[in-house]
Amino acid sequence: AGGYSSNEYYSFGLTCLRPLTKRLDIETGVSYSKYKYMVSNASLGSDAPEPYEVTNAVIDIPVTVRWTFLKYFFLNSGLLLGIDAEKKNHLDSQTGIGALIGVGAKYDLNNVPLGLFVNPYYKIHSLIPFSMEKYHLRTDESGFRFGVVYYFR
Repeated sequence: AGGYSSNEYYSFGLTCLRPLTKRLDIETGVSYSKYKYMVSNASLGSDAPEPYEVTNAVIDIPVTVRWTFLKYFFLNSGLLLGIDAEKKNHLDSQTGIGALIGVGAKYDLNNVPLGLFVNPYYKIHSLIPFSMEKYHLRTDESGFRFGVVYYFR
């Protein structure tokens, strides 16, 4: 079988938090991710084609729970709806329900409605695929989200 290895990816998005309690928030938003893979097939021996690059793009709509602890740290976990946005690839569609988990740190600036955060995470797409392939290939990723928080008060 062919092998896929990640060449690079980037992602950007917008996230909204809705406090439920002092330590518990609902987190949702939208993000766009672009992936590049190197595809090779060593099982064909000397007849194997040269490795080549394929791309994929996914739009995610996550719904997670964020639990804050020790004032500056949080855990977040939940489900995401992934929509495969790349039409020209031979990878399995990543449209479906996925999951993510992460741990992070945040710091709220004094006297202004701003804060900073960093959030290492692990995400897997299409745990429940919306396509009917028998042996579905899934994209997973790990990375760091970081950014600025604006509080509407």
